[in-house]
Amino acid sequence: MNSRYALDLLIDLALIAGFGVQHSIVAMVRLKAIVQRLTGIDPISWRGVQSFINVSYLLMACVLWREVPIIIWDLQGVWYWVAGGTLVASWAWYFQIHLFEYDCGMAFGSSAVLARMHNAKPPPMEMWKVGTRRWLRFPVHTAFFPMFFAFPRMTASLLLLAMAANVANIIGTVLYDRRMVFLVKDVYREYQKVTGLLLPPLLRAPGGAKHMRFPEPWHWSRVSHNVPGLLLGLLVGTLFWMLLGPIGLVTEELVRAWLGAFFVAVTGGAVVGVMHASRGAVLELTYQRLLTMLATNTALMSAVSLLTWMGLCFATHGSLPLLFIFFPMWMTMLWLGHFVASTVFFGLRPSLVPGQATGTVSAKAIP
Repeated sequence: MNSRYALDLLIDLALIAGFGVQHSIVAMVRLKAIVQRLTGIDPISWRGVQSFINVSYLLMACVLWREVPIIIWDLQGVWYWVAGGTLVASWAWYFQIHLFEYDCGMAFGSSAVLARMHNAKPPPMEMWKVGTRRWLRFPVHTAFFPMFFAFPRMTASLLLLAMAANVANIIGTVLYDRRMVFLVKDVYREYQKVTGLLLPPLLRAPGGAKHMRFPEPWHWSRVSHNVPGLLLGLLVGTLFWMLLGPIGLVTEELVRAWLGAFFVAVTGGAVVGVMHASRGAVLELTYQRLLTMLATNTALMSAVSLLTWMGLCFATHGSLPLLFIFFPMWMTMLWLGHFVASTVFFGLRPSLVPGQATGTVSAKAIP
């Protein structure tokens, strides 16, 4: 390996480590307590700040990333399709988890920020056992393994990313699991007994959390609420394919892709807000459920657009866009889109905003 490649790998390793350091710092319970004491921003609202910091860092890392074209493996024939199918399926699973097994507005902090602006109570932080969360405590972290390793063509820099990111993934998962025990206590300990950290407990508890009582999510109980997000996602993904194509590790292309996501967040979010404000069916929902519905729509718009873009590029060009630009694009369209959609929606339906605060989030809410 020549000295240039060695330097490039060191730069890549520094970028990976930098994300881990900043992510660990902004997620610290102690830091959140200090921020709340100094600014009044509660731990749930702080998630919105975390999301902004993470998006900014990921975009910077994508731009500064140094590709080292040393080939570690280059699969051919049936193994190419096995690895490629696993890669695409893992990204689809990642998005499915967020869309169906979490409230994206609470997971990324946008609902808490909006509720704070409206002087209202955000949706509750609840433990759900839907989907893979019946067997896994952190299914998103499990999805990271094939998302980083299942490349049909693996270069040295990609392998470095996959290895370093997933070592950090394991460490972070263990620490977060301990923090949840501290925050949720007995209920979470019971949940630990029947679920796995990253792998399902098929022998120890094959039924998972089946018999535990948790609140039931409602955000997919009426599919019609989420049709606008689905349709916008298909449209936006087609436009990404037509206008961006299978972008590579080129600064101008990466910046153009993220600016496209920013534009979609603003315009698509506004469309979501207008479409739902015109529907009489939304009048039956509480303020908290309206926030969740709007977050689900912008998350769906974001996820479906990226998956559509990925599929069309592979079908027509035989290659994929640089997948790691997906993270800042996904979070931008979701978070900013939710903010814009809610601003437009409640601007058109101001009577649906509570007249006064109905409660505040406890400092001990799940951070």
